[in-house]
Amino acid sequence: MLASRDFAALALLGDLRDLAPGFYARVGEIRRLPRGDLLVRLNESGTFAILAASGVTAQRLTDVIPVEQDLINRNQRATELDLRYRDQVIARLP
Repeated sequence: MLASRDFAALALLGDLRDLAPGFYARVGEIRRLPRGDLLVRLNESGTFAILAASGVTAQRLTDVIPVEQDLINRNQRATELDLRYRDQVIARLP
């Protein structure tokens, strides 16, 4: 699940497990990018990458859930969901 030892990412995963166990169960990988941001990948094949700022909270990470559902309802698929912008989830489409 973690590419390297990252205590902040481990704490985030623990908080996510407590807050949203269903979403936590979908997390396949979380790793820190060279600029310090986090990259989260879900277990499902063909899913989008989630980009988040280094201090992202579990609550903020779950903000992708309604966006993901909206994309499904519109029959669209994102390549990436970006949480690095304040109070926004940017969906990048292919």
